[in-house]
Amino acid sequence: MGWTGMHRERGLSNRDFFTRELFPTTPRTILEDHTAQGADGKVYYAAVRDDDTGEVWALVVLMHWGRGHFNLHYKEMDDTCGPAERECPQSILERLTPTENTYALDWRADCWANAQKAAQRPKVRKGSRIKLSTPAFWNGLGAGEVLVAEDVRRNVFRRVGGQRVKLQGFRTTPDGYEVLPETQQQLERRMDRERALAKVDYEED
Repeated sequence: MGWTGMHRERGLSNRDFFTRELFPTTPRTILEDHTAQGADGKVYYAAVRDDDTGEVWALVVLMHWGRGHFNLHYKEMDDTCGPAERECPQSILERLTPTENTYALDWRADCWANAQKAAQRPKVRKGSRIKLSTPAFWNGLGAGEVLVAEDVRRNVFRRVGGQRVKLQGFRTTPDGYEVLPETQQQLERRMDRERALAKVDYEED
């Protein structure tokens, strides 16, 4: 399946949009979905039920937003295609019904393994320090360089010297870095923030 280019109006959820575009006449229901940041654009994952048979399979859609009238290009696949994108969350994997397709089984196994790794990995938040273990995707930064997270949602980090860098492959290359332990000062600041938030919640109750 190739890429489809079209105009997409703003304000429509991915679930509603892809239900309309991919299943206009077929009885399909999206049970669970998630949009993630991929190496090159957004990736939409969904558990889709065939309402005739009850089978639930995984949908993977690559999305590229652009300017102009044709502002969206997308490419859809199911898990039997063995998509390269394998960061499907556990909440979707748990919905899928059994399959005997080899490509789908391999894809699901890799997604489960990645989901388990993600659950065990320390969370990167503002102020976290990461140490690069590979130069890949790091805009020319070398392995061993330490960066400080500034805006995790936008993949923005700061070098020791103060220069800001954007790590395009940050979310899709979890083995490309390690999260360094918090310094005592960082720990104290985080605990102060958490205590302040807890106090606000208590006062509101």
